[in-house]
Amino acid sequence: MSSFATQANRVGSALAENGHRLQQASACRWTFALLNGARHAVHARIDDGWLWLRTDRREPIAVDRLCETLAKNHALSGAAKLVARLDHDLELRAELPLDDDIDLGARVRQAIAGFQSHWESPATPAVPGGEVAPADWKRCCEESGWPCTERTSGRLTVALETTPVLHATIDPAGPGGDVFIDLEDFGAAPATCRAAAAGMLLEVNRLVRMARATFVERNGATHARFEVRFPDFPNPAELDAAFGSLSTACAFVTHELRALLNEDIARTFLAVRGWTAETNNPA
Repeated sequence: MSSFATQANRVGSALAENGHRLQQASACRWTFALLNGARHAVHARIDDGWLWLRTDRREPIAVDRLCETLAKNHALSGAAKLVARLDHDLELRAELPLDDDIDLGARVRQAIAGFQSHWESPATPAVPGGEVAPADWKRCCEESGWPCTERTSGRLTVALETTPVLHATIDPAGPGGDVFIDLEDFGAAPATCRAAAAGMLLEVNRLVRMARATFVERNGATHARFEVRFPDFPNPAELDAAFGSLSTACAFVTHELRALLNEDIARTFLAVRGWTAETNNPA
């Protein structure tokens, strides 16, 4: 890892590539406006080897839209994610590792594209490059220190640092791919259980770097999922950070998600956490 001064110079250059009216508030904090003229500012800071991005726009979340809100994460490009603040307002964030070999300008650009897609629903920009072979993903996993197993489907699986052991999946897509783990199925669960799970996962999105929680519908099921999206091929340091992040996320919620399949527990959770129609209705 490079020195803090070198990191700050890299961050300043990457932000300048992707925004305008860049203002440096301190040695490790910046604010900039988006290049497309949208009336939103993005705040950036360096913290413990990571670049944190967040927008200045907050949105209230209605309790009856918690599931819909969580599911929107799956459509965002790059590292962008929707998180629930302590006051239960919705905020867009992204966390990017600052390894020396990462193309930081590209990762910032992809995260900003994710922010903009939530606000304006533009077409996701195409990333140049062809399909990445599973063998390349396998080699990158080995170099990152996370051995993987190749499946006949072309996907790969990696054992996470969890107890009991859970396995993440690498799903190659074009020049990049998704790294994810599916947890409990809430497809047949009562609405109260789905809302409680969505509220908890939006809160966990605020606490865990890099990985984002979402709901994904697949084969008639609605799985709670943690994922890291790479629009283009990651380097070993990014993949290491992704698997570490997924491991941390699972440690936060694996048993709790299962408990929220009980409707009484889910109802109590929503009340204790303050997710009520009265306190969370948008004005």
